[in-house]
Amino acid sequence: MYGDKKVTTDAKQAYEWMMQTFADADTIVNRAQAGLDTLAAQPEVNPTQLAAIGFCYGGKVVLDLARSGAPLKAVVTFHATLAPKAPAVEGQIQGEILVLHGELDSMVTLDDVASFREEMHAAKVDHEVIIFEDAKHGFSNPLADERAKANGVDLGYNPEAERQGLDAMYDLLERNLNALLTWFDVHGRHDLPWQVADDPYKVWVSEIMLQQTQVKTVLQYFERFIERFPTVAALGTASWDEVAPYWAGLGYYARARNLHKAAGVVARQGHFPQTLEDWIELPGIGPSTAGALMSLGLRQYGVIMDGNVKRVLARFFAIEDDLSKPVHERSMWQLATELCPTERNHDYTQAIMDLGATVCTPKKPLCLYCPMQQHCKAHAQGLETELPFKKPKKAVPVKSAQILVLRHHNQWLWQQRPNSGLWGGLWCLPIFENRDELTQLCQSLGLKQVSQRAEISHSFTHFTWQLEALCFEVDADQLEHLTCRTTPPAPSGSQLPASQVQQLKNMRLAQQLPVPVQGIKRHGLTDTWGASRSSGRTHEGIDILAPRGTKVFSATEGLVADLRNNNLGGKVVWIMGPAGTWHYYAHLDDHKRGLSVGDYVKKGDLIGYVGNTGNARHTAPHLHYGLYLQEALINRLVEFAESGNQQKIILAGQNHQGWIMEITEDALLISTGFAEKTGKDVWINFSDLEHAQLFYWDNQHDQWAPFTL
Repeated sequence: MYGDKKVTTDAKQAYEWMMQTFADADTIVNRAQAGLDTLAAQPEVNPTQLAAIGFCYGGKVVLDLARSGAPLKAVVTFHATLAPKAPAVEGQIQGEILVLHGELDSMVTLDDVASFREEMHAAKVDHEVIIFEDAKHGFSNPLADERAKANGVDLGYNPEAERQGLDAMYDLLERNLNALLTWFDVHGRHDLPWQVADDPYKVWVSEIMLQQTQVKTVLQYFERFIERFPTVAALGTASWDEVAPYWAGLGYYARARNLHKAAGVVARQGHFPQTLEDWIELPGIGPSTAGALMSLGLRQYGVIMDGNVKRVLARFFAIEDDLSKPVHERSMWQLATELCPTERNHDYTQAIMDLGATVCTPKKPLCLYCPMQQHCKAHAQGLETELPFKKPKKAVPVKSAQILVLRHHNQWLWQQRPNSGLWGGLWCLPIFENRDELTQLCQSLGLKQVSQRAEISHSFTHFTWQLEALCFEVDADQLEHLTCRTTPPAPSGSQLPASQVQQLKNMRLAQQLPVPVQGIKRHGLTDTWGASRSSGRTHEGIDILAPRGTKVFSATEGLVADLRNNNLGGKVVWIMGPAGTWHYYAHLDDHKRGLSVGDYVKKGDLIGYVGNTGNARHTAPHLHYGLYLQEALINRLVEFAESGNQQKIILAGQNHQGWIMEITEDALLISTGFAEKTGKDVWINFSDLEHAQLFYWDNQHDQWAPFTL
């Protein structure tokens, strides 16, 4: 500022040169403005985010620069000369001013401070003056005492005043410039594919993919996923079998299932949620993801708390609490909300995530490059690698399982896993965690010789899997046994509440069972019992056609005994009903959200949605419904026709179906002729029925009725 690159530590020389700059009132402003223009022109500088800091004579320079109307968002002075070149004019000063002054400053008196305050008030400038007790001129300079002796001037270093002054300065700069946003403008990520698209759907997909997964990994999957499912409608109307291959490899597959379910909801509604609460209602979306979607997807106000944000805040404020505990998590949410700005909210959201992902990293934070380093309490205390608090790692358990590898003419058997649990909904080689089940299957198939054997170890987050692969060649009959079973085995029910199981056994089957698909009337059904299927099979059950996503209700009250996803029925629900009945709902597009094994449902309760999963994936959406009595299947339509005074009957437990011919005190005579009243007559002793119940079709009342002697 003295001109000609002059620099000195001599007080008398400095004073002389300073007075020379005052000879022309515009000199210091012009020189300062030239420096500011040079700074603003640098490629790494945001010219809209500038501040000026001045000490002593430099304080007067930056104050006069601000008074001239320079584009400064903040001005800070330490023990500065406050007298103006010309008094400030209302509207001329563009930023906030902070003056830090020593109470014992003999060079700039308290009267000078009072005059400055009057000037700022008159010009309606946002300003603050802080006066430190026992502080002299030069209080921020550690060499002030030495220079006072050398030059015979009244200076003095005050470390406490310096510390408080710097804290106040940093607060002002953060408030007005936001160091995080300034860093983000230059160093943040701005060209990620979901950012440039400006599409809430793409932001949504990216946010779900980015859960537990790094950006560099997501980039390998995102474009391919969006190319196949370019809109929320495309994703929402696709089947899970179509979606799963495009997620395979990303892991944490429950994310994909929930995204698919939620996309179906949004597609049916025809619009994206517009509030935080509405986003949270969708499957797989919690408060943080909802906040990100509000902020990044809809450009509305939103607060996030992902792992990156939690780590940044924990270090910045040196929070040593266990953040996994709800009480501390709530405190973090409150803190994040207080810090989250309304202006440039979406930039702030992305900035704090980027800072955590690229600088404030979990293991080796790059504090040297952090815009928050000056204020970071963990860095000041040397705790940056210790925070956030980490629970001691537990020993990773080791589990064992067997993989069944079956080959037939270069074809391999794959199985779709259940929706819940590991690799939910994906296709893989059959895996048996219970060796007895594998042994039983091998025996039923006649598999004895292992053609090949291999051992595999695979690590997950919470356990290590030791897998033994058993390889067999199978013939056509063995393959048919595996893939074309027409009667899926009902669950045992052994893990269901015993009291409720007994209660159901003692109940009678409802006199009339409703059609379990919304909007479908009884007269609109078409009988498909006995229809031919591949490999000489016949169809056992009734298919109820309805659009994909139509609600499926329980036909009776009972216990949810199993939720499966298999090659045959796709997504299925088994319900244990009254009087030993089993109700089978197959080819569902999805189960009801939250439905679990052991739930007690009432007649008419929602259990799922019509689809075409399993071996029906090439057919129109429909519900396959089957009713089993002690493992004997009932055709609920044409087979229940009346012939004279004789009724068609099912004898539970004996697998006999036929026409009632005669009843005695201890036995029942039926004719097993199926289509006609011909065929072998069979006497069934009631003592052989093992308390199994009998049901007949009451044609007069158009309903099933229990048969009693």
